[in-house]
Amino acid sequence: MMRDTGFTFWDPSLILHLDTQNCTLAFSQSPGYAEASDSRRRGMVFHVTLEKAKDGWTIAECPALPGCVSQGKDEKEALENIREAIVAWLWAEDQKASAKATRKAKRQPLLVTV
Repeated sequence: MMRDTGFTFWDPSLILHLDTQNCTLAFSQSPGYAEASDSRRRGMVFHVTLEKAKDGWTIAECPALPGCVSQGKDEKEALENIREAIVAWLWAEDQKASAKATRKAKRQPLLVTV
């Protein structure tokens, strides 16, 4: 019997897989997302701030999610990295809340995509 050692999150733009046994986190773009029209893309929208650090790197922060910060060599890379950080932050918070809800609830929590 194979033991489940991970969690996979999928949305229309991103596939995120966390392997809890090997402590690895992988991101990939969902197939066909690049070809999808903007009107078909769904997802949450967050404000982020960009700030140039003294060492030349660009720091990106999502004020709505405390501690959700990333960086990049330029603005483009910082924005790519903060998108990944936002997904990971939301996933981690959901896992904490789900564990708490599972202990209290008589039924397993359901999954929804937004």
